[in-house]
This record gives sequence, C-alpha cells and structure tokens, in this order.
Amino acid sequence: MSDPLAGLEKFGLRELLAMDPALDRTPPAAGYKPRTKIPLDGDRRIDRPHRVDRMLDARRIAAASAILTPLPEPGTAAHIVVSGTFRPWDCVPAMIAIVAPAKVDELLLTTLSLNQAVADELLALLDLGAIGRAMMICSEFWTATDGGIFEHLSKGMQARRQAIRSARVHTKLLGFALSDGRRYVFEMSGNLRSSHNLEQIAIVADADLYEFHRRWIAEVIERGTANDGRPTD
Repeated sequence: MSDPLAGLEKFGLRELLAMDPALDRTPPAAGYKPRTKIPLDGDRRIDRPHRVDRMLDARRIAAASAILTPLPEPGTAAHIVVSGTFRPWDCVPAMIAIVAPAKVDELLLTTLSLNQAVADELLALLDLGAIGRAMMICSEFWTATDGGIFEHLSKGMQARRQAIRSARVHTKLLGFALSDGRRYVFEMSGNLRSSHNLEQIAIVADADLYEFHRRWIAEVIERGTANDGRPTD
C-alpha cells in the first residue's frame, strides 16, 4: 500500500513520533559555575491524558504494514517470519491502518509479557475509539515478577470496562473482529513487547477460528485469576 499509515488519520494519529526521545546529558563546561539559583523550590507535576501520537513509532508500524499486506482472503492464511523490525504489538496499529475504513470492533490478546509502552498504547487506542472492545490474558508468572505494569494496565482496562486477567498461559495471539464482518487471528511465537529474535506469525482469515479462540479466552477470563494477579478459588 502506498501509505501504510493513512488509515490512522481519522484517529488523529497521522504524525506519529517514536517514544523515549534522547535526553540531553551533556555535562557542564569545565570550570562553569551557575550565577543564579534554580528559580523554583521543589519539583512540579501535571497529569494529562495519554498522547498516542507521541507513543507509536511510525517506522515500526510501516514495517509491520508492509509485511502484513495484502491480508489473506477469507478461508486462507499467510505465514510470516519477522527479523526484529517491529514488535508483535505493532501489528495492532498496523491493522487499524490497513483495514480502514472498517474498524476493529473487538481485539483479542494473549501474551506471556508486555512492557509499559505497550500498556499505554493499548489504553490510548481504546480511548480514541480505534479499538471498540478488548479481551486480554497475561501470564500469571509475569504478573508475579513484574506486577507493576500489570496493575497499571489492569486498572486502566477496568476503568474502561474492558476484560483482563492473568492466568497460567504461554499463548501469544491477536484476534481482530472487524466492523465489516472480517475476522483475523494472528498466532505468534513472540510476546507483545520488543523482540530481537526471529519470530513467526501465522495470519488466518477465518471466523470459526476467531470464535474458537474467543470462547476459550472468555472462559479463562471468567475462571482465571483476579485482576491483581492473585489466584481465585
């Protein structure tokens, strides 16, 4: 496709910038002594809504879009090997762009782990309406060892009335239910966070397969663990 990011325009995401800009850590010149004091006592803070246009990396989304298109026709599949040019998570904003003007009515996600950037981007895309609903399962092992990110994401998902649980899972997949009736399942080797290894993705355009995964994900969410990562009875 000539412009893989064009489909993001309606969500205000046309000008995408990478996260984590480099900080200026240049030391002061030798012998320099400030002539005045810092004109504030203490630190300051302001809390604002997520700015997803300052989070998503256009280069990774373009790389994901290039390999994902054309999407397989209903009843067929595409098999991809990825060499670290994008995160498995980047398939989500890439799909939002590719399928436009259709919308992602529902997103299924299962993963062993993720990072703060992915958590923030998911919440921001929900806020923008780029994703209608989300059902997500994360690994109980990960939430027990890095629970801070899960707690942040879980609270954000609950506040938005979205479904999330931790459980004993090692599955990695994405499922897309589109407003035009199409259904796609991405069965992946990699977690949603960055990977510097070869990873594989199988993209299957099949409504029955989507419903198969949706049913067991819903069952795990219902019978899994508490949102804070504690096992339920």
